[in-house]
Amino acid sequence: MRGSVIGRERSICLELVDQYAQTTASDTNSTYCMANFDRSLCWQKTASGEVAQRKCPFSYCLNVKGCEEIENSYTVQRTCNENGSWAEPMYTQCIDVIKHHPQCIVGFCRTCPDLLREMVINVSLTLSIVSVALLVTALILFSIFDSIQCRRLSIHKNLASSFVFRFTVLALWTIAQTSNIFQDCSHYNSMPLYKYVASVMWMFIEGGYLYSRFTVFAMRSVDCPDYVYLFCGWGKSMTLSNDEI
Repeated sequence: MRGSVIGRERSICLELVDQYAQTTASDTNSTYCMANFDRSLCWQKTASGEVAQRKCPFSYCLNVKGCEEIENSYTVQRTCNENGSWAEPMYTQCIDVIKHHPQCIVGFCRTCPDLLREMVINVSLTLSIVSVALLVTALILFSIFDSIQCRRLSIHKNLASSFVFRFTVLALWTIAQTSNIFQDCSHYNSMPLYKYVASVMWMFIEGGYLYSRFTVFAMRSVDCPDYVYLFCGWGKSMTLSNDEI
């Protein structure tokens, strides 16, 4: 990922600066541009008047056809001036990679093709769609018959609804991620996380409710109103998911 590449380049540059500082005294007859970090790449010690080249600071999908050639062909250039100062680096070719060959770049929403991964994604997507269809059918059946409506069934319907939302979002998220629709997925993390937390909360609520029916709580006539369950299942889930982002 780009962040790890930059971190590695920064560390390399710090080491080179320390090394070159110890040998500067012996190079009094020559003019050099010393090691320099430009916030993306580390430029090593270069003689004045020369043009240094580095590969673009990307992680490439080398198993994609043509991407290895892209990695080797597109570079960053930076000139060492005659007075020993660095000119501004030229990232024009790297910008061209982003514009014209984005499929070669590994990023947050861009992943390299992998047969096993694709198979797992397809199976997960298929099962998610089937689960949504079955759960929606169950919800319709639960809602048709008025004679069976009760607190336990209401909790069960909310649990089923949370799983419908969870698997729907999972399916849409999988399609969006594999098709590289989003340039940056960080803004869309909250929705899958919220649906996941909501389904877990409703499982906890249903488990707690069923447990209370078989313990001493079953002898008590006082029970929590519906809005308490709804707040804990849907409202509290939103609070927890926002805290994690």
